[in-house]
Amino acid sequence: MKIAIQGIQHSFHHQAVKRLFSDQNYELVCCDSFDATAQAVAHKNADFGVLAIENSIAGSILTNYNLIESGSFEIYDEIYLNIQMYLMALPNSRIEEVVEVRSHPVALLQCRDYLRKYEGKFRLIEGKDTASEAEKIMTEQLQGVAAIASLDVAEAFGLQVLDQQIQDIKQNQTRFVLFGLPGSASLKEPNKASLKFQLGHEVGSLGRALGILSDYDINLTKIQSLPVLGMNWRYAFFIDVTFDNRSNFDRAVAELQNSVKNFKLLGCYAQNKENSPTKMVEKIKQYGDDVTKRFSTQEREQVYNYRTSDADYELYEDLNTGDTRIKVIKGDPDFPGYKEQELTLSKGKIDEATGNVPDEYDEYTVRSDFDGKMKDIDEGIDGIDDLIEDTIGFENVSIKELEDMGYDVNRLSP
Repeated sequence: MKIAIQGIQHSFHHQAVKRLFSDQNYELVCCDSFDATAQAVAHKNADFGVLAIENSIAGSILTNYNLIESGSFEIYDEIYLNIQMYLMALPNSRIEEVVEVRSHPVALLQCRDYLRKYEGKFRLIEGKDTASEAEKIMTEQLQGVAAIASLDVAEAFGLQVLDQQIQDIKQNQTRFVLFGLPGSASLKEPNKASLKFQLGHEVGSLGRALGILSDYDINLTKIQSLPVLGMNWRYAFFIDVTFDNRSNFDRAVAELQNSVKNFKLLGCYAQNKENSPTKMVEKIKQYGDDVTKRFSTQEREQVYNYRTSDADYELYEDLNTGDTRIKVIKGDPDFPGYKEQELTLSKGKIDEATGNVPDEYDEYTVRSDFDGKMKDIDEGIDGIDDLIEDTIGFENVSIKELEDMGYDVNRLSP
């Protein structure tokens, strides 16, 4: 698996990757800029990318919000690093000899108060990333030049630490996100989402949008506005929310889409302040090369449309939880309760499917209860395993397992 980062080995982005993939093998794709990182993923030169998205001192990294949104990427996971900054130079250097300090612009910003003490003495140079600037000092033997980077960088390149923990706030954290093209999935249970939308210039439009979230017990954890490119004085809002009930979140999203403009779900994933490793690789191993076919929508739902003699249906497979639900689009007039009814057919993911459908049974009818009435969902299916494969994504599910999941299975032809 290839992971794209901005910077080189030992940079903070690399540290984030090491945390996310601590128990997995990966290959780094080192890029010179945030944009190059996004392009590496977009052109499939990397499977995923890791981008810093915000810092507790410097705030949001606005360009990276735009990169994720404009590239139609999806956020799959997050990680938080405690960022400690060190001033380093060639061995046997003294701080009195330093005339130039190099680092990434965000790192320099995080050490603003410290650097002000040396205003007029230090010339500040913005570089590609923290680790690259430190490495250059050693490889080019730059006298009188210091870098701001992590202790890991100083040890990796053999530089001498001149001062430590020089960031403005000692509890300095940066949040990184794991992103990729739509089509992958995580085994973690989602309870956080990143959204983007625009609003008209009507009084109270933002308040109404946020009120929808409140109505469904959705917790707003971040809101950030960014200018809409090409539209002067128009802004898009990027928000992060957390939730305890996925159904409430889905309902809030459905209502929000009708109340705002240019809505986009940037990702639905697990909040990860405990910095647990990602579960992306396990999912890919589970589904093999077919993963992009299984999970093919950014909205995290695969939709199947089909018709029977008495109703038109849509079947939705939730790509985060594995739940499957049916919505009746046009029902039998004899059963008015069918209209806009939904039913979850299975609860949770099916991690393993064992057993086989007997070969002697070619056709089954799967029935479910809508509005208290039993009706056929489909007839003449060429094997119930085909139905399960098409709707849930698993083959060889036994009759007993179907019944345990709430299906009413009638054998039509032995």
